[in-house]
Amino acid sequence: MQKEEQFQSKFSQLFEETFNPEENPLEQALKRQGERYLEFEFYSEGAIKQIHTCLDMKTGRRVAMARMKDSSNTKRKESFIREARINAALQHPNIVPVYDVGLKNNMPWFTMKFIEGQSLGEIIEILKKGELSHFDNLTDRLDVFVKVCDAVAYAHSRGILHLDLKPDNIRVSEYGDVVLCEWGLADVIPSECDEPLLDVCSPSLEDFDEKTLDGTVKGTPGYMAPEQTGLIKERKGKHTDIFSLGALLYTLLTYEKAFSGESLKDVLDKTLKAEIPSTSESSDLIPYALEAVYTKAMSKDIKDRYQSVKELQQEIRNFISGFSTHAENASFLKLMGYWVKRNQTLTAISSFASVLFLGLLIVSLINSK
Repeated sequence: MQKEEQFQSKFSQLFEETFNPEENPLEQALKRQGERYLEFEFYSEGAIKQIHTCLDMKTGRRVAMARMKDSSNTKRKESFIREARINAALQHPNIVPVYDVGLKNNMPWFTMKFIEGQSLGEIIEILKKGELSHFDNLTDRLDVFVKVCDAVAYAHSRGILHLDLKPDNIRVSEYGDVVLCEWGLADVIPSECDEPLLDVCSPSLEDFDEKTLDGTVKGTPGYMAPEQTGLIKERKGKHTDIFSLGALLYTLLTYEKAFSGESLKDVLDKTLKAEIPSTSESSDLIPYALEAVYTKAMSKDIKDRYQSVKELQQEIRNFISGFSTHAENASFLKLMGYWVKRNQTLTAISSFASVLFLGLLIVSLINSK
């Protein structure tokens, strides 16, 4: 239905209600039978699902509805419903909320909040081209990173791993909302999750395989951790998301992926070795303090990474506040430099007082001679 036809239909309905008013119009609207979701408009699509925006007739708001492209594949259907269940269990300001889940014509679907705006991936592409953006300032980009860390830390507290952290899976609205989306590769830690989530735990051998149903690697090359490459035998865990957050931080600083190559094999080999290009030496715009943070987060050895997302997040908060990061292991002179930056007014006053005192001292000595 075109927008003009929608307007005419709604205007006619309003006209009829004006001359035939119901005693309780809102209550009667809820009692009316009919389709709950109407006015579908295509928005985007992924590997196994399409996203449409639609009008929820019960609440009167526009929502996003995810539907499978092909409902004949039973394994994919289970994965789709599993994603909806995991996402619905997470209620956090920086995680897209799921409203409803169901089946229609044997095809699963779920509705969620529609976030207008851009993906972080689109924002980074704009910055990479040198075009004007609200995120030209490093501090603004780091604020987005801190909010993503909040979302991941909360998910970890519920025993849930995201396992596909990348700019394209983060939405930034025009009004400052930052939400983490796409929980299709998410996994559940049975010993830490709530009892209802045990239903979505998948102890089959397929879940320990690093390949998707299409035979591709589970995760996104350039952001995945070494244990996601399938080249080493290491269980995924919270440390996996921490590695991906380090890769995300690298992209926010450089507008590039941490690992790239001519082929998928090249990228996976570099990921396995965790050989990250140095940035602070090649660019004065990237502080060594932040390079030390993402390098630690992306350590090849799990024990050398940050032990929690909160620990990584605090490092970024320290940097934003003008303090040193633990990862950089700053010298005494550098710590003094940080102190001076944090206390510029006090430093200026102290410097002026010192110069004034020195001047008076010299004048006094000259007079005494």
